[in-house]
Amino acid sequence: MHLGLQHLSRHQLSKKRAVIKRITDNFGGLIGKISNRARTDDRTPTLFGTLSKRLSNDETLRIFSNNSFLGKATVKGRRWSFTPRSNLATNQTHKFKARVVDAAGNLGRVSKKRLLILDSRAPSARTSITRITDNVGDLIGKLSNSARTDDRMPTLFGRLSKRLSNDETLRIFSNNSFLGEATVKGRRWSFTPRSNLATNQTHKFKARVADAAGNLGRISKKRLLSLDSSSPTLTISDNTSGTANGDITFTFNFSE
Repeated sequence: MHLGLQHLSRHQLSKKRAVIKRITDNFGGLIGKISNRARTDDRTPTLFGTLSKRLSNDETLRIFSNNSFLGKATVKGRRWSFTPRSNLATNQTHKFKARVVDAAGNLGRVSKKRLLILDSRAPSARTSITRITDNVGDLIGKLSNSARTDDRMPTLFGRLSKRLSNDETLRIFSNNSFLGEATVKGRRWSFTPRSNLATNQTHKFKARVADAAGNLGRISKKRLLSLDSSSPTLTISDNTSGTANGDITFTFNFSE
């Protein structure tokens, strides 16, 4: 009788298969859905998947990396998710798989593997912002560091310590806000914001190399620019009241 029940349990398990549908990155510069065989710097990524059938009360879904057991997934109906409780080993490829298991320890069929390369090495290339140019208004051209400008889309230029690899990009920031990726040609680069920068404030521009896993290289030295769109004002006053006789003194006060 016991052997018959065990055979039935294994038969039921064989019909329940798990599928790993997607993996998401929750950390660093690149956050969101990760394609199969992609690189990431997130050592606790989240796996999502489905089941061919609902689990019974004594069944769980186990998650593995290569042949190492990571933990049990959270299952709701035929959908499940899993986030490792501790950091995964880095600088290696993880081959994730899922299997249904019953209370007796019988394992169901192995899911199709989902690969993820965990990479925590920061890019070695360094960069510098060499100049900023004003492209609009009466004053056009090169701007000194900490200068003022009315150009809300100024162009930044810079250099790299070495050429970028195919999976690397150069990111530009103002303060801590990501503005976009620079256009790189060899060891030289340029960047013009696609939308207007916030005005009447000081922007602290910096640049960093990023790789496909989201690892960021060293921060460049900051380049400051005060964006000022306030029009100058003129106030004229005199030293009289009522009807004036004789000389009158006028005072001119400029805001700039």
